[in-house]
Order: sequence, then structure tokens, then C-alpha cells
Amino acid sequence: DRATDAHHPEKRHRPIVAGVVSVRAAVIVAGTSLAISVLLPLLLGYPSLALVVTVYVVMTMLYSAGLKRVAIVELAIVAAGFVLRAIAGAVAVDLPLSQWFLIVVSAGALHLVATKRFAELRDQDVEAQRRVLISYSSDSLAEIRFASIAVALTGYLLWMFDESGGAGSVWFELSALPFVLGMFRYTAAVHEGAGETPEEILLHDRQMLLFVAVWGVLFLIGVYGAGL
Repeated sequence: DRATDAHHPEKRHRPIVAGVVSVRAAVIVAGTSLAISVLLPLLLGYPSLALVVTVYVVMTMLYSAGLKRVAIVELAIVAAGFVLRAIAGAVAVDLPLSQWFLIVVSAGALHLVATKRFAELRDQDVEAQRRVLISYSSDSLAEIRFASIAVALTGYLLWMFDESGGAGSVWFELSALPFVLGMFRYTAAVHEGAGETPEEILLHDRQMLLFVAVWGVLFLIGVYGAGL
């Protein structure tokens, strides 16, 4: 992507595109990191983690090799990358994954990626940048965004009701409010002109930071301070 990234106002500052890091150095570091990421879990006795990392690497390579130009499929692959990272973290610490967690993370990741494409389509010259954008329209991406956010919110609420009656359930129920408001705030920020770089919203939008902080406090109290 160096050729197209060189014409992008932000991506042109990436190390390889800007010439700060040579292609040869990047290949060496990437190959070494890949070998370590797969072999180290095996040596430490975490074969499941090595498998997740391998699936992630293969999927990423297929994406770079051509699937990034296939509409919808590329959305699913990028979203799956976020989900696999979450799964890798759980596998690494032997933490069981609930169906609700997977539903919320999967739908949330799809919403994030579809929103990013929506912002790219809105803000960029399609021909000069991501070619797959030609296959999308604002309406088609809006449908994916709204469907995915609905699934994420429904999944979280169903998990909340599933926990109802258990220790800390009242705190989990309260956490639904900042969770819902945070999702709505993200959507509003996109319509205000953000979205191409989701991390900017998640890390710098004051309302979003407030909702995340409140959600985190309520959720942690539900997990560790149920007796309060």
C-alpha cells in the first residue's frame, strides 16, 4: 500500500512510506516477530495461543494478498482480527469466554470497521485510496453499522439479564447505561466528521472517555465488589 499511502494526508507519515524504515528492515523485523509470536507460546506450553496467533497471521496474509479488495469479506476479516486478539488474551490467561462476550465483541468490531469505511468513503478520493470503497455506498454501510450496533447492544443487555440475580448483578445492570450511551456517542462523533481513525474518538473524545470510565468502574465493582 506504499504507493497509495504516500498520497494520504496521515498515512504518508507511516515509517515505511516516509522512508524512516527500509523495506528490508521491515521484512526482517516482521519475520522475526512472526517466528517468536508462534514459537514462544509453544515453548511456554500454550499451544492454543499459538494456534490463535497462527490463524490471525494466516488471515492477515490472505487479507493483504487480495481479500482486502473483496467487499464485505474484507469487513469480516478486519473485524475478526479484533475478535482474535481478544480471544488470544483470554487463552493466554486461561479465562473462559462466554457466548455473550463473543457476540458483543464480534458485533462491536464489525460496527467499528464499517464505521471506518463509512468515514473513508465520506472523506476520501475513492479512486486514489482504498479501492474496495467503490463497492460500497453510504446506505449499504449504514445498514451494516446499524445492524451491528443493534446486535452488540442486544447481546450486552441479554448478558446483563443472564447475570440478573447473581452476585454483582445490580452493578452489571447499571453498567448497561454508559455502555449504550458510549455506543451512541461514537455514532454521533462519526456524523460530526470523525470515524476514519476510531482510536481518536476512543482516546480523545471527552464524552467517550467519561462513558468508558463510568462503565469500567461499574463493571469492576460488579466483578470484585459484589458485596458492596
